[in-house]
Amino acid sequence: MYQGNFSEYLVQKEQKLERQQFEYEQYIKEKERLKNAAKEKVSKAKSMKDKPARMSHSEAKLGKMKFQNARRSLEKSSKVIEKRIEMMDKKEKPKEQPKIDFDIQRFSVIHRKQALVVKDFSVAFGERQLFNDVTFTIKPGMKVVLTGKNGTGKSTLLEAIYRGHENIEKSKQLKIGYFHQHLNILDDSKSILENVMENSLYDETWVRTILARLLFKRENVFKKVEVLSGGEKMKTALAKLFLNDHNLLLLDEPTNYMDLFTREALEEVLIAYPGTFILATHDRRLMEKAATHVLDLQPPKANWFEGTYREYTDHKNTGSKSVNRTPDQQEKLMKLELEMTDLIGQLSSNVKEDRKKELDQRYLEVLKEIRQLKT
Repeated sequence: MYQGNFSEYLVQKEQKLERQQFEYEQYIKEKERLKNAAKEKVSKAKSMKDKPARMSHSEAKLGKMKFQNARRSLEKSSKVIEKRIEMMDKKEKPKEQPKIDFDIQRFSVIHRKQALVVKDFSVAFGERQLFNDVTFTIKPGMKVVLTGKNGTGKSTLLEAIYRGHENIEKSKQLKIGYFHQHLNILDDSKSILENVMENSLYDETWVRTILARLLFKRENVFKKVEVLSGGEKMKTALAKLFLNDHNLLLLDEPTNYMDLFTREALEEVLIAYPGTFILATHDRRLMEKAATHVLDLQPPKANWFEGTYREYTDHKNTGSKSVNRTPDQQEKLMKLELEMTDLIGQLSSNVKEDRKKELDQRYLEVLKEIRQLKT
């Protein structure tokens, strides 16, 4: 049991894990110290001679009992220490979740500067204008949150991007994965694992790691889709999208019917995902954690914001476009994003193993710097 709401639970859980790790490290350290002390006493006892070199046999005979008693004392001390080790309160190493780390080299890279361009796009239902002349550009690697009240056209916009429209220009290198609650991309006669493995970029071990994060553990992955609940089917469909050959994901309310722990897992997957996505959701925490850009539909217009969701809400409240970011930081962020695009392009080409490791290392460094600037 944890006191408080879900956010407070996450903090308390992290503190508990840190405490468990500290106690485990102290336990291992003390255990090692006692083992070394026991070995030292055993070694010292074995090295003791019945007769020192400069002592005569007659003198040694008189002092023999003294040396034997000293040796027995050392051996006894060693056994006492071993008993202390046995009686120690054992501390188990905290279980660590496998790190979600997508292989960037498996992704189909978009080599153009723009993955998607929407220009002067308008949608109306009868006399009601949802949005008018919406224009924005999606670059490779962007993680866009699509926000707005129900009925403002979020699903309509995602559908238009997926189906195609004369006002929407898509890169020829785009491979779009589309998720919404009424789209069935699963084969009911196959298992969870079989569905996700179909056209997957990853081997079974890695696929099962992701499924375990989404609470499909051990034998559960062999369940037929036809027996799953609605929420379980949604999780399976999401896993299939993330692990298949897509470089742009359109996600329409993916957290509906998900429990809090699965939402937390989805958040981790989205943060680690190296591709591009447009996410329509009302989940405030997910928006704050996952987004690098915001498109807010406010009929009859749409607001495009270069920054995180939290920065966008601060911007609306303060009217300042550059919240907590100096001009130098803005320029640095732009340079890092350009370097990221270049790194992805180089990683997708055939380069030597040593060079590939250098590029991988730099990719992680740039990604970390970008996240720090955006948070």
